[in-house]
Amino acid sequence: MPGTSHDNAAGQPPGRATVLSTAHIRERDRRAWLIEEIGRQYAKVEVEVPRATALFNEMRILPLGGQALSVVRSSALRLSRRAGVDGFLETDAVFFVLVLRGRYRLQQDGRSVELGPGDLTLYDVTRPHVVDCSERLAKIIFKAPGPLVRSRLARVERCTALRIPTARGSAAIAANFLRALPTDAAGLTSADAGAVGACALDLLTLAVRGRAGDTPASSGRRQVALRRLKAVVEARLGDAGLDAVRIAAQAGVSVRYANVLLAEEGTSLMRYLWARRLEHAARALSGSPQTRIADVAAAAGFRSTAHFSRAFRARFDCSPRAYAWRPRPRD
Repeated sequence: MPGTSHDNAAGQPPGRATVLSTAHIRERDRRAWLIEEIGRQYAKVEVEVPRATALFNEMRILPLGGQALSVVRSSALRLSRRAGVDGFLETDAVFFVLVLRGRYRLQQDGRSVELGPGDLTLYDVTRPHVVDCSERLAKIIFKAPGPLVRSRLARVERCTALRIPTARGSAAIAANFLRALPTDAAGLTSADAGAVGACALDLLTLAVRGRAGDTPASSGRRQVALRRLKAVVEARLGDAGLDAVRIAAQAGVSVRYANVLLAEEGTSLMRYLWARRLEHAARALSGSPQTRIADVAAAAGFRSTAHFSRAFRARFDCSPRAYAWRPRPRD
């Protein structure tokens, strides 16, 4: 859109932030622009702006492997997501929010919490929620794939819309880590950024468990590690650069240990990754003959259509196009 301060993340070096701002958007176009950008970067929500408010919003988004960190400055506004609304950039994500300035009110799962500077909370963006900021606000948002969060928290719905003070303990460590990331994470390699993102998520879930009295998602350490490995794979299937080192780093284990865990299921880390990519592609193709094969290949993390077609034929004994023409089974 003309006049948008928007550094496209595609092709940018690791560690460089995407900057989105209303500063150069005409005032009458700002609300529509903000709805579009929030829907593209975060979730599809309704945006309400108080009367006589000059809308301002700036989002600095730093990729951290399968996670992302945003520093957001905004004038007063209200964001809401009703039941039945589709159109998310990520189909499953959880947001951890650290308030830097202003007042922030969150409603989800029958709870309502009001936060001030230094407070932390989280919410599931795929379910109904309301975010109400009645004054100028600055906050940090840490976006994490839902499967990764659920591999660390037993029941996320019991942890949403809670006020988590960050004056001491694990919450203080997590908050300080988040505050340092916008500057200290600049220039990280992709692998290091993913590892740092995984560390941030571990710290945040530790802080949440301390406040909510929650427990890890599984009592067995091997089961926890295996769930994390699989969650990382699911969250980053479309990342063509994903490899065993990055998966293991984000899951917090060594490649050797990851392969030991998956050997119990008769596979290895990379074989599991490629199997899940092909299964994902098959779902996208099933009964959809108009779908572009190149788009499906890219979404499943394949660098070339030719490679995808060979791998798909070896797995399903037919070409991707032939598979797409198969009738979709009735429910």
